[in-house]
Amino acid sequence: MIFVDDSEIRRLNTQFLGRDRPTDVIAFNLSDSPEHLEGEIYVSVDTAQRQAKDYAVTFWNELCRLAVHGALHLLGFDDATDDQKKRMTAEENRVLAALSDEKRGQTRQNSKPTKRKEAR
Repeated sequence: MIFVDDSEIRRLNTQFLGRDRPTDVIAFNLSDSPEHLEGEIYVSVDTAQRQAKDYAVTFWNELCRLAVHGALHLLGFDDATDDQKKRMTAEENRVLAALSDEKRGQTRQNSKPTKRKEAR
């Protein structure tokens, strides 16, 4: 797990995925064989902080979710379509529930942030 800022994850996203924008997490599978899973998961701390506020969860919860999200990508999960996003969010929730105790167990009920009204 490598924690970076938005500018670094944007550079990685542009260089390796051809998307010139920051993102929350990027996972690189470095495995030589299917029997041995190895990879790097890059998480943007800047994006994680924003998303924690958007989803009304703690910063720690969002970092954990992004770690799980990256690991799921390494395992072959994708989130390119709405159905894939729903499946991935459900799997994230399942893994996080299994890993967390009741005090820290926060789950998202949807795969999109709720709209917040901005202060004027």
